[in-house]
Amino acid sequence: GSTPPAAQEPHPVEAAANELEALRERLVASELRASEARQEAAAAQAAMQRGSLEAVQLAADVVIEATKAGAFEAHVMSLFERRLSGAREKLGLRPPGSAPPGAMHAALADGHGAVSARGHGAEDQLGQSMALMAALDYDAVKQALQQQAPDAAVVLQALRWRLTKATRRQRKAALAQFIQNDLLHTNVLASVLDPRLTARAPELREQALRLLNLFASEAAGRTYLLSKPEVVPQLCTLLRLEPTDNVARQNTLGALQKLSLRRSPQNAMIAADVIEWLVGALADIDQLCLYSIEYGAALLMNLSLRTAGKAKCADPS
Repeated sequence: GSTPPAAQEPHPVEAAANELEALRERLVASELRASEARQEAAAAQAAMQRGSLEAVQLAADVVIEATKAGAFEAHVMSLFERRLSGAREKLGLRPPGSAPPGAMHAALADGHGAVSARGHGAEDQLGQSMALMAALDYDAVKQALQQQAPDAAVVLQALRWRLTKATRRQRKAALAQFIQNDLLHTNVLASVLDPRLTARAPELREQALRLLNLFASEAAGRTYLLSKPEVVPQLCTLLRLEPTDNVARQNTLGALQKLSLRRSPQNAMIAADVIEWLVGALADIDQLCLYSIEYGAALLMNLSLRTAGKAKCADPS
């Protein structure tokens, strides 16, 4: 008739470790799903563009051959030329106005127009993307950001779209140009991230953090950001500044997690008591979005693997 012993509750540290492992597995699964979705979307886009290109080139070939045979009069030929030119522009196969008027007539004269169009289509497309990316006056952009011009937040959004609304090749080219022109110069970062300077322009700081988080998503971007010693301390300060789980804090957390893949920023984050902040924030996950939970747990795991991080976790204070 003895009472069975009560089930022993797991130690708080063990329970936290189990929850952390579960969150880590969810993060990995989420990243895999996102990667698969991006690959499928890229493949579908490439297939659609290839099909569109082939259709346009086939139409051009048919028109050229029919005109050679005398099937079309000059005004009909001109109409076809305008429509094919518009189709190429919509598909991004060449920049608007890049071919002089009568280009198709010139092709008819030498009989090599169709072969030439097929042979240089890919080069024209790449040249177009590079030309569009090279059209920025980076000195003026940095000056506008540094001086917090009225449209500075919109400028940052447009810069971010160059990384998000582009193909993989274009995104890498845009990021390389940003880095080469030192877009996030120390003075620029101070103007768009400093809490005192952006107190009346929180949307400017939010757009800056969104862009910075994108930089941190690429190895070249992480190397560039970490070449600026003030970046990690600034992010640690901003992490504590935002009282709610808003977009600005989510992007700050995401950038810190991506930068925590390297030892030097890990040391800076541990010294700035980011572990303490993470433990407090993750204690009430009902107040956090899924992004903050996953990236916060991943950041805590990265920092707690270091000896100094383990010491912080074991410190009762």
